[in-house]
Amino acid sequence: MELDEVVAAERADALGAARRGAAGAVGRVPQGAGELARGPVGRRGAFLLDLSDPTKVIGRLREPLIKPDATEREGYVPNVVYSCGSLLDKGQLIIPYAMSDYATTFATLPLDEVLAAME
Repeated sequence: MELDEVVAAERADALGAARRGAAGAVGRVPQGAGELARGPVGRRGAFLLDLSDPTKVIGRLREPLIKPDATEREGYVPNVVYSCGSLLDKGQLIIPYAMSDYATTFATLPLDEVLAAME
């Protein structure tokens, strides 16, 4: 794979617009290698890469994994959530994140539900 090769390209849905990029690796799961993704307006999504060929995206969420709710929209940088990584623990995906540059918290989601939601 060349360094400038695009692996996860734009798409026409809630996570595929401009301002996309990596937001931290989830890690290896039996189905593949999980990655968090930065979507538009500070939303966070996820996609899954093939373990034997990481240039192949084998699953991705259509809807944001994390997006700012009504209580997370006000601050120095409004309407944005930031995350740089995650943890896997006992079947839970734990994502520390900051909202609108004023506070931090954690999102905890069952990993099997996240994987089942991928297309």
